[in-house]
Amino acid sequence: MQIVILNAPQRTWKTNLYPDRISLFSRTTAGLITLGMLLIVGTVRLPAENFDRALPAMRSMIEASRNEDGCLSYSYGQDVLDTGLIHIRELWRDQTALDLHFASKHISEWRKTWPQLGIGDRNLQVYEVNEPRQT
Repeated sequence: MQIVILNAPQRTWKTNLYPDRISLFSRTTAGLITLGMLLIVGTVRLPAENFDRALPAMRSMIEASRNEDGCLSYSYGQDVLDTGLIHIRELWRDQTALDLHFASKHISEWRKTWPQLGIGDRNLQVYEVNEPRQT
């Protein structure tokens, strides 16, 4: 169940859904309040022969992103069966942190490398998530 509250200040709430848990509501750029963190999962593609050349740019992007306030996790991984497919997983505290990430200098620099490295076919999805649980 998703909870959306309009025009409320950012604050901590105990909900009736889970009275034993405290959840942080976060303001989005649209002025909405959302419950939970943001998980980005997806892929980008590059020619397999450009992978080694792309490593320094990917490393720089990962390190800068991990140092951002609100970044809880940030990683890229090469697909085992398709060497030109890069899996991306990011976890952000809230929409504000993600908005600042998208406006950062390092993401602009990262995207400027894409044409020369042949990076394309960007396919990322954002999911609103709550607390993790064991599988």
